Amino acid sequence: MTKSSVSTLERIDALIAESAAGSEPLLIALTNGKLSRDELRVFAGQYFHLIDSLPRFVSTVHSVTADPNWRRTLLNVLVPLELNPPSAADLWLQTCAALGLFSDTVRSSDPTTPTAACLGDFEYLCQSGSAQGFAALYSWMTRLPNVCRTAQSALAEHYELASGPGTQFFDDMAFQSQSHARALRAGLEQILTQYPEASEVAVHSAEAAIIAVKGMYHGALRGTHTGR
Repeated sequence: MTKSSVSTLERIDALIAESAAGSEPLLIALTNGKLSRDELRVFAGQYFHLIDSLPRFVSTVHSVTADPNWRRTLLNVLVPLELNPPSAADLWLQTCAALGLFSDTVRSSDPTTPTAACLGDFEYLCQSGSAQGFAALYSWMTRLPNVCRTAQSALAEHYELASGPGTQFFDDMAFQSQSHARALRAGLEQILTQYPEASEVAVHSAEAAIIAVKGMYHGALRGTHTGR
């Protein structure tokens, strides 16, 4: 580990800390039980698009990564997300079902414009290079456990969803994302040690990923839709 890589990781960690996962207005409304059930269902449908795309984002970084060690790190993230049943998307569909949504309806729904923008931003970041992709995924995975705990607590307190298959996503993803974040951080550290010139693009990518997800939360309930 070099001084430069440590400094860059500290900058990224500071951005993540400043972003205060769970502070988005939609999640605050959820925490306070202020979302109607219809709004909650709309959000659940939009969030599916993000979770369903996560394995593709990981695969995209893998496709632009040459180092075999970093590729193995990405495969170790990808396998539990998609190949070990139930996948992350299947788990979220169980939550959607518990909220009264049909899986086929959720899968076939169109993302709102902000959701589509978030997916596009992540796709761009993940295909831009190893440093950018690792940084984007790391920033998301690091914030995800707090989001899971916030949502799980709110659903139990205000929406009568305290146990059962509909809550498995939160337990599994809170655990998985902590492990994935550690692996991605270690991989990013190796990348920055070998390529210190990638420090700035890594920081910018982490920040852009945080902004993208926040934008998705902010606009998830908008009525305007666009094709993927």
